[in-house]
Amino acid sequence: MLRSIYLQKMIVFTVNRNSIKVGAALIVFIAVLVALTDIEVGLVRWVSCGPFSTPGEDRSELCKRKL
Repeated sequence: MLRSIYLQKMIVFTVNRNSIKVGAALIVFIAVLVALTDIEVGLVRWVSCGPFSTPGEDRSELCKRKL
């Protein structure tokens, strides 16, 4: 009986520890996706509204909007 309780506590502790690791990995993954998305948006904005853009592109909604 005592051994059964010990095993149940051990299983719960292992699940909790793994849950924390999975949660931390998920947070890191989402942070990387957000960072890459911000970089991509900035790059598209620079290419579309940068020094080599056409006058039509300069008047587009993307270029009028301020970040």
